[in-house]
Amino acid sequence: KMILSSLREKGNKWTKNFMNTPDILMDSKKTDKDAVEVTIMIAVPSTDQWSAQFGMALAGVMFYLAQVPVLPHVRRQQVIMLNRRSSMLSQSRESLFDEAVERGATHMVMFDSDMTFPDDTIHQLFKHNRTFVGANYVRKIIPASPVTAAIGGGLIFTDEFSSGIEEVLHIGFGVALLRMEDVKDMPSPRFAMQWDEKLKCYSGEDVFFCKKLAEQGIPVYVDHDLSHQVTHVGTYNYDHSVVGEVVDTPLAEELGEANA
Repeated sequence: KMILSSLREKGNKWTKNFMNTPDILMDSKKTDKDAVEVTIMIAVPSTDQWSAQFGMALAGVMFYLAQVPVLPHVRRQQVIMLNRRSSMLSQSRESLFDEAVERGATHMVMFDSDMTFPDDTIHQLFKHNRTFVGANYVRKIIPASPVTAAIGGGLIFTDEFSSGIEEVLHIGFGVALLRMEDVKDMPSPRFAMQWDEKLKCYSGEDVFFCKKLAEQGIPVYVDHDLSHQVTHVGTYNYDHSVVGEVVDTPLAEELGEANA
């Protein structure tokens, strides 16, 4: 009942928005030289199960996309959603990237199945008009630390004073938008995991991809305003409020989840 009630409330809200949506969204025949067609592929790699909170966040995004154009001059807005279920994350991302190219997607949205985000997430990312931009979120561990790395070294922190977008070294792929036109010819591998001899561990496929972008002269950006609105779902919903904090609870030790 709670889920149905929540969806009903979302539907009522977006129906109101829909009534005020320019008819250019509705496959309008208007001749507007500035009008564009957008094909957005939402790419979700996962294992066999999703977080329920992620499912509700994704439903919210889909409702909102169905009602509101991502850009002011959209003539036609098509949305494709694909889920690749595998224990091999790098392979899932490669497959989703190839699918985006084959289907002619103008943009690929990367959502991990353990994230939450606001209904207008994709719209927020679109407004920056960047090749690759995403949210800064935190690892599922207490004390928490952000996943975004700074160009000069160290981590990028999103605190109460952080706003706008910032160029960074690399971001995580939990919530991100990629403009396909600029990267569609990038050869494989694009999402490999590499051994870091200095750190004695593997670096993630997100780090590898951002390095590939840097080789092509394509900068990576983080959206701090959106970052305030996302959480990383685990035993606890991890957000920037727990960065550098220790939770005083009997469950504190259990909250130190190994996966980022």
